[in-house]
Amino acid sequence: KFKIANELDTLVIKNGKIQFPTSDRYKFIIESSSHEKVIGLDGVVHTPINDTSVDIVVRVEDKENDDLRVALTKPITLNVKGDEKLLTVLLQKIEEAKKLDKDLYKPSTLEKVTKALDKAEKIIKVDDLLVSEVNGALTNLNKGIEGLELKEDRSILNKQLEVLKNLDKELYTQSSYQNMLDTISKIERNINDDSSKKDIEEAIDQLNKANAMLVKQSDYDLLSQKVEELKDMNLSMYTTASIKDLKDALEKAETYLNDDSITTQGLYDYYVLVLDAYNQLELRGDKTALEAYIAKIEKEDLSYYTSKSVNDLNKVLNDIKKKIKNNLTDKEYTALMQQLQKAYNALEKKETVKITQDET
Repeated sequence: KFKIANELDTLVIKNGKIQFPTSDRYKFIIESSSHEKVIGLDGVVHTPINDTSVDIVVRVEDKENDDLRVALTKPITLNVKGDEKLLTVLLQKIEEAKKLDKDLYKPSTLEKVTKALDKAEKIIKVDDLLVSEVNGALTNLNKGIEGLELKEDRSILNKQLEVLKNLDKELYTQSSYQNMLDTISKIERNINDDSSKKDIEEAIDQLNKANAMLVKQSDYDLLSQKVEELKDMNLSMYTTASIKDLKDALEKAETYLNDDSITTQGLYDYYVLVLDAYNQLELRGDKTALEAYIAKIEKEDLSYYTSKSVNDLNKVLNDIKKKIKNNLTDKEYTALMQQLQKAYNALEKKETVKITQDET
């Protein structure tokens, strides 16, 4: 046990979790982590904003004898890659929220923005800031801003119209900016001195929706550039299943990018979806041993065994041959090898009929 602990000086992260050596006798448990938010004691790895070096100590326990003392490894350093892009977006969103003209909005809706802004400013100061924490703060702040409602007053409507008309169109996607201009044109055609309070309220509601649907080009590019980056990646080293998951996420993101009803929060959510699929890519395993064992069985003369047991073996064999056409992980190949060995060991020899001299 102590020898294993002394020799264990490297670990790998796979599928968002620490991978320990395989052992029938010893159990490996994380004793301590220098950054528990990034790598918890349960071995789960959470994507940080900044690249983070984490020192962990592993406890080795003997499964066969609980009374024996445990052994601890020396600190093992793992480097966890961070992603700062959503933090940049959150900082921009915080500045945008601070510049809101408070006189334009209903106090009840503005209060939600104030609370979300306060939480966001606190979040960015915490240690070991995670992508999930930033996305949560971004979601709350974005919902607060999208939920802002203008005061029901003609002068307020006119002021908001002026603010939106003076926006820099270069900052926004062409479709969302044009949608806002179309809404403004419709309001200016329909609202006049004879308009009722209800007319003004409906115009304010239309303007709120157009404002909420405005999408910054930088937010659109955040997702589109990530999609193009991952589409150009060489994925030959990963398993078929995890590649499919990534491609499915990229396809969904591309479909959304071409949607007419894109929202800022939707872009953030699809960015996280694509990032999660990328982080869950699984390295393909080595199937050499399994293929060799299959070849050995196929060459063997199975005529000495009962038809039923041979059929059972062939059924397992054919099923496994289909499965290994896809790239699998080492763990999956090991499981298939064990399944094939079990089927082979279950072969039953035919009964031999003895012929006596009298019978001849």
